[in-house]
Amino acid sequence: HFLGVDALRLSFFQHTDAARKYARKYRGLTRAEYEVWARLVHDPHHRWHKQVPCGSYILDFYCHETRTVVEIDGPEHSTKEGLAHDSQRTGFLKHHHRLRVFRYKNDDAYLDGDILAAQIINENRGP
Repeated sequence: HFLGVDALRLSFFQHTDAARKYARKYRGLTRAEYEVWARLVHDPHHRWHKQVPCGSYILDFYCHETRTVVEIDGPEHSTKEGLAHDSQRTGFLKHHHRLRVFRYKNDDAYLDGDILAAQIINENRGP
């Protein structure tokens, strides 16, 4: 098993050794990520996974059944460089792996983790 998931289910993810090592080392979540994870783990409809390697990236949260990625972005993602990196990353995930990508700010999680998690769960049930 890999991150609690049968390895075959995630075998379509081609990831680098560096990404895999990073995911193992940084399995801990930021405070904002934890605010969301503590609620997503109880999603009655789908199973979520945290810190999943994909290519050279680490996905904050991933739902295999709906091919959905959720990213919780800190302030470094608001810089010119951060926005460019996120755009490239989102493009890679959408076009190379055909994943749905939802991005949220840390502040959304801090403001009300319950509301944000409910929104994510609701969006994940859609088409």
